[in-house]
Amino acid sequence: MSVSFDITESMLFRQFDDTESSAIDSVSVLHQNVTVAYKSNPSKQYIFRASEMFGAVIRDANRH
Repeated sequence: MSVSFDITESMLFRQFDDTESSAIDSVSVLHQNVTVAYKSNPSKQYIFRASEMFGAVIRDANRH
């Protein structure tokens, strides 16, 4: 499965429809911060700290 993110200068954002995920509403990556919002309550977001390589891996995968 290929997943693409919308890229701004410094943030990646992806919103999922029901066929792509029944649980995750959206994911965004800003530097090392990964924010996940679930469909059960999209207004509540959970922020996680990723490794330094994570953003680079996501950006590289999005270019293919």
